[in-house]
Amino acid sequence: MLKPLFDISPLRDELSAGTRILTPNRRLARQILSAWGQHCAEQGQRVWRQPSVQALDDWLDQCWQELQDRAYPDCAGCSIVATQAERLLWEKLIDADEDKPPLLGGSSFARLAQTALQMVEHWRVSLSELASSGHEPCVHWLRWREMFYQALAEKKLLTTGQARIQVLEAFQQGFLGRHPRLLLVAFSNRPAPLLQ
Repeated sequence: MLKPLFDISPLRDELSAGTRILTPNRRLARQILSAWGQHCAEQGQRVWRQPSVQALDDWLDQCWQELQDRAYPDCAGCSIVATQAERLLWEKLIDADEDKPPLLGGSSFARLAQTALQMVEHWRVSLSELASSGHEPCVHWLRWREMFYQALAEKKLLTTGQARIQVLEAFQQGFLGRHPRLLLVAFSNRPAPLLQ
């Protein structure tokens, strides 16, 4: 039998105990599951319980789906906006802004605005700090952000970051049950504050 691509020896006790293991990507989650299966087979087991190993984003998506299934009040009937639809909305809002700097086109700045929003949401950046920075592009972006959120709300859409905030709040309120133990494996950096 081939040697597994992931050494699960440091995780054996956690996997046996049913600890939920979260990884930075699906590939690593699959490698851990494969290594666990190989370990169990080498121990002579013919069947075994599959451990709970998922990519962090997949687990958060699963939590979001549970909120939807259980009709969590703050997000009932809402959907997450697709990335391309999000970009097109940014482009439309920027193009329609009469107060934008001259020669600034929505298509040029839509991706930057979208990325900035993702960073602000995930890293929980203070909007008051951005507003008081005196940096003119920040002032424009904050105005576009408000228009963007309003347009999403009218269509009952949320960004992925907003959905993650709903998941976090649902855990804090006890709407989603806490896991006895979560373990992050192989993250080279700490996840953004929103994901912790």
